[in-house]
Amino acid sequence: MSAFQKTLNALGLHRRELRAWAMYDFANSAFMTIIITAVFPAFFDGFATAGRDDAGELYSGITWVAILVSAVVSLLLGAVADALGAQKRLLAILTVIGSAATAGMFFIPQGGWLVAGALFATANIAIMCAFVCYNAMLPHIARPDESDRVSSGAFAMGYLGGGIALMISLGMVLAMEDKALASKLAFVLTGGWWLLFAIPLMLHVPETPGGGRMSVKQAISGMVRMLLETLGRLRHEPQILLFLVAFMLYSDGINTIIRMATLYGSELKIQQEVMIIAILLTQLVGVPFAFLFGYLTRFFAARTLILTGICVYVAIALLGYFMSTSAHFITLAIMVGTVQGGTQALSRSLYARMIPPNRSGEYFSVYGILDRFSGAIGSSLLWIFAAITGSSRTGVLGVACMFILGGILLAMVKTQPAKEQAAA
Repeated sequence: MSAFQKTLNALGLHRRELRAWAMYDFANSAFMTIIITAVFPAFFDGFATAGRDDAGELYSGITWVAILVSAVVSLLLGAVADALGAQKRLLAILTVIGSAATAGMFFIPQGGWLVAGALFATANIAIMCAFVCYNAMLPHIARPDESDRVSSGAFAMGYLGGGIALMISLGMVLAMEDKALASKLAFVLTGGWWLLFAIPLMLHVPETPGGGRMSVKQAISGMVRMLLETLGRLRHEPQILLFLVAFMLYSDGINTIIRMATLYGSELKIQQEVMIIAILLTQLVGVPFAFLFGYLTRFFAARTLILTGICVYVAIALLGYFMSTSAHFITLAIMVGTVQGGTQALSRSLYARMIPPNRSGEYFSVYGILDRFSGAIGSSLLWIFAAITGSSRTGVLGVACMFILGGILLAMVKTQPAKEQAAA
């Protein structure tokens, strides 16, 4: 085996279908960084809602509608995709819809918040449902003993893709005098990026096998029954259920930091330029550290590495309580980059090893619901404490408690080592 092949093997990218699967993270992360985090929120506030003073409320409302719809749709989608053996086909349809809605943001008129909201919600629903199909492919293309590295490698590719796309977009925003036009061009770039880099998965990743071929009508009529059975099975699978509760808590903490960091920074009067630099640093630092987490699974159990990441997050939340300067914000952003991708990636791969592969779509629908709703509890804590005390600082301590409780529950989960699973 050549040195190059050994490197690919260590990174979880040693087969063509694994590299193609990971490229979808490279593709969709442009949406997460540009639309969710950096460019669209400011565009919505300054252009799409021009002349209104309720941009924040509108943005929050549209986001929650998208979350609720995607939660229901993705839950049903997993059962249908499993029954039809159509994870890749559904992923392709969702990718086309989502990328078209994103690129269509170019045509948003000034003050056209309804158009902006409809396109934003459509793209959000598409990408959140696509994640269900995408994650459900993992146990079909990766062996249990390599799923940690493959998942971590994909997250690292996501950081790389999101970082590159964000740098290009921010370059346009900073270089062009017409900021609205620059933002619109960034939306076209994002839609095209998502669609273009999804092509390798469509070409080189095989379709997942179905649990028994049936018509769409039969699948739709039976999906509620299948989902109820899935929830019923979870009652008799205490380790999977315990993992999901732990994941719900610490994942909520992670996504609270992702979603609320810039708002918290604004509250503390951190300059927008500093926060943009911090977002880029998180992406750039995340690339090598996501790969590192995957490599370290050769020596440590995935659960141990996730718990390590949770401990770092506890420190981040506690330090965030005392944060007051731009240097503090950048330091915490770098700390987030060291553990965010690895913790999320190993959570996905650990769960993939715990569930029955032939029902991966159903089980990952439940996982996806928790992942998509994560951030709701922590964000509510920050909002409540801000309303009571006038500052979100106390709410940050509540987020730290979520990490601690999630870590305690995860430590109680009994998992089978990947090597034992591979031999079974």
